[in-house]
Amino acid sequence: MTNEQMWGQDLTAVPGFEEVTVKNLTMIREQGAKAAYAACL
Repeated sequence: MTNEQMWGQDLTAVPGFEEVTVKNLTMIREQGAKAAYAACL
């Protein structure tokens, strides 16, 4: 998320981005992608 060359900016500088990303990746790992996708709907 800090690779400015890849993303065009340091995404960790976006308020809340890193926290939400970690939360969502944890959900995918613990419950699976299908459940994480369903939670978005």
